[in-house]
Amino acid sequence: MKRINIYMFLALVIGFTACTSIEVDPTLDNDLYQPDVTNIDDVESLLNAAYSGLKQEGAYTGLLMAEGEWPADNLKISPDNTGQGALDHEWDYEESSTNFEDIWTSLYQVNRRANFVIFNAASFSAEEPVRAAALNSEALVVRSLVLYELAKTFGANYSTGEELAVPIVLDPNDIAQQQPRATYNELFTMLRNDLATAIAGLSNTFNPNKASKALAHGILARISLMEGDWNGAVASASSAIAAAPDLATLENYNMMFGENDEDGESIFKIALNPDDIKLNDPYYAEGVGARFDPSGDLVDLVDTADVRYAANFQEINEVLSIFKYRGPESNRGLHEPFVMRTSEMYLIRAEANASLDNDVAALADLDAIRSNRIRGYTSLGESGNALDEAVRVERRIELAYEGFRMSDLRRWGLDVVRTDCTSDECELLRSNTKFVFPIPRAEIFANDNMEQNPGY
Repeated sequence: MKRINIYMFLALVIGFTACTSIEVDPTLDNDLYQPDVTNIDDVESLLNAAYSGLKQEGAYTGLLMAEGEWPADNLKISPDNTGQGALDHEWDYEESSTNFEDIWTSLYQVNRRANFVIFNAASFSAEEPVRAAALNSEALVVRSLVLYELAKTFGANYSTGEELAVPIVLDPNDIAQQQPRATYNELFTMLRNDLATAIAGLSNTFNPNKASKALAHGILARISLMEGDWNGAVASASSAIAAAPDLATLENYNMMFGENDEDGESIFKIALNPDDIKLNDPYYAEGVGARFDPSGDLVDLVDTADVRYAANFQEINEVLSIFKYRGPESNRGLHEPFVMRTSEMYLIRAEANASLDNDVAALADLDAIRSNRIRGYTSLGESGNALDEAVRVERRIELAYEGFRMSDLRRWGLDVVRTDCTSDECELLRSNTKFVFPIPRAEIFANDNMEQNPGY
């Protein structure tokens, strides 16, 4: 994929908790840059740089999460909004949008960094086979994660798998390549193969800030969920749960959010430094106020006996505000983003089992979530269509403001309908062009083989 100067960003000095602090070469994302790899430590430094790229504003500390929520129905524009996210909330985005450009750029930068690791690790497989295999496996998981996120964000609506996803870029050294968009089937076949290789090469040691077997299985579960491969989703989610931390309980759930920042049930979480980008900023900016408030229909779904009420919403200056990822009082908004949690895997398995009419198994997972969230919970015993809807409601509550809502509505074929709406536009039909995000204009100009999504 050919790059132009608009994609040459400076990387920051990174101190990543899961690995040795490194200074990322500021030319790393320049197309002409080729790392000088003389030993396996250099390969590990490249892997650390790939991890560090995940905390760019175009990745998990800002826009990737925000664009999964701003256009959907879990929030409404606040009277204090000064413009951030407002156009996206009203579906007034075009291919020239810098937000989508930043997401595209950031994730493909991480893709290239991971490719450098995969390309160079093989050179040390003879002298340090175990370490080389581990570095290669971690890089395969990181690359799979960002390619999945790119497909979820920019791909066409999934139906048969023959729809266009995003380009597969594997060679970090070819600066002139102009890859066309792969189909979902092509991309997901590659990701399945890569993740199988990674799972075989990863150790059983778990660190929530690094790629793990649990994360690899979790990505596979997400892919199967998008495909409607229900048996695959059950199998992969089950494998992820077996390798992941236990489901958060009534007693410790809130320690993951709000003013706290514990790992809890994290399968993968991005470690941040005190001076890094503020995660809560897309919803609430300290010193400015709320950009968005929680929508009343979401608030009404959450019982006050549910620990998620306090995790998601609290009054700030006498206004009910989005409190998730609020961060400590000493550094508001600095809260490490969860990329994947154990709860999500329970919800994937519940949805897949419900779709297979395995209602008993689906209800068991749904009740595992609800009994660990709602004080005094008694099973409602749903089945059939009522169970399907209960799973969707639970997913909406559990994963609120974590970047899932818009893709879930697309996946379910549901319109965006805002019953508590403060914007000029309150309904987006799933047939509308804006239900699919545009490929950034800069990429269209740079890549002669790039095909835009219809309507842009």
